[in-house]
This record gives sequence, C-alpha cells and structure tokens, in this order.
Amino acid sequence: MRTIYLILLIFSVNLHANSEYTKEDFVNDWQAPLYYGPAKSTLLIGSAITGLIILGRESTFDKIQEDMADDEPMGDLAVFGDYMGQLVPNLLYMGGMYWNYKSNKDIQSYQRYNLMLKTTFFAGLTTTLMKRIVNQKRPHGGDRLSFPSGHTTTAFAFASVVALEHSKAWGIAAYSMATIVGLSRMNDNAHYLHDVTFGATLGIIYGMTFHQQMQKSKDQIDPISWNVYPYRDGAVGALLYNF
Repeated sequence: MRTIYLILLIFSVNLHANSEYTKEDFVNDWQAPLYYGPAKSTLLIGSAITGLIILGRESTFDKIQEDMADDEPMGDLAVFGDYMGQLVPNLLYMGGMYWNYKSNKDIQSYQRYNLMLKTTFFAGLTTTLMKRIVNQKRPHGGDRLSFPSGHTTTAFAFASVVALEHSKAWGIAAYSMATIVGLSRMNDNAHYLHDVTFGATLGIIYGMTFHQQMQKSKDQIDPISWNVYPYRDGAVGALLYNF
C-alpha cells in the first residue's frame, strides 16, 4: 500500500502543476483502456486467461502454487523480484527522464516521465480498488488483498512503457524483469497465479493506452505554422517549424 501512496503523492504534485487537467480528464484516463481497441482486446484476452486459471485452480493451479511455495525454487532471485515490484524501476525511470528534461530541455524525456507516471498511477489505483472489492485471502492467509497482484501490476506497467518507448532489447529485459516479479509473488506464497496474470494485464493495458494517447497528441501538432506579429506601423510574419 505504501507504494501506491507514494505514486499518488507524485501524481498529485504533477496535477497541481497542470491546472488544465480536470476531473473529467481523470475519469476519461481511468477508463481509457475500455475504448482503445488494442488495449481492450488485451484486457479481454487477459481476463479470459485469468478466468480459465480460476476454473482450473482445484485440479491444477493451486497445486502448482503449493509446490512453488514449499520448494521456493527462485531462491535469492525472489528477493530481487519483490524489490523490483515496489515501484523501484518505475521511480528510477521517472527520475531519470525528469532529470534529463530539466538538464537538457528534452521534451521527449518529459513526455516519457508523464507516460510512466500515468501508467503506474492508474494501473496501481485500479489494482488497489480491486483488491478491496474482490477481498480474496492470500495463499499464506495474512490478509484479504490477494487479487490482483500489485507488485506484478506496477512491474508490467514499467515494462509496457519501456517496450513501447525504447529498443527491442530494452523491452525484452523489462518484461523479463516483470516476469520475475510475478513469479516471485508465487514463490513467496503471497499470490496465486490468477492474481499475477490479471495484475500483468492491468499494467500492460494502461501502458498501451497512454502510449497511444501520447503518440496521438504528437500527430496533432502541425509541424509547420505561420504567425503574424505587430511591428511598428505594420506586421511581420514568422514561419515556425515544430520538431
């Protein structure tokens, strides 16, 4: 929970600096994956896979969960997975992009900072609310916040942004890290497979949606425009090129 509070704080500060962002914009962003075709299809596929896993819990998947928790096959790698699922890569990415923007006035870095912030926030918020609505007990019985996995959600939110904004190699590395996070939650007996599957789905669909929004806003900028400014007794024209 402390991780979503941290990202909520950062998002709130960002909103305060952007007075044009309204409550309607917030609601539209939150439900945006339902109206963006590829994200909606991914949500349906992820939901279907999650449903099939739930249906096969008693016969197959709960046994896999129990064996994994008993054997702890990931060893020290599970510690790495737990750490990476606590917003560490997300915050490092945002910090790096924001620093590059401030240092070099790189607009693309600021756009990527916002992309990671929005993706992590809305995916994390959705996960947090679903945990309380579903109220499913964890495998280890500690609380009733099992479905979906928050660690997995934020890890796949990070991976989706990196894969869409950077090279294929970086995307593979990011998704590999996110997969380790998801498996570590089962290894530590903190989540079931269906918790992990749906958490990954949420992270991916918000990354896809906000990336598409960012690309669309870029496309709407006219690269060449004219402006006329008053000058003494007449006017002067200026040709502007956006790049």
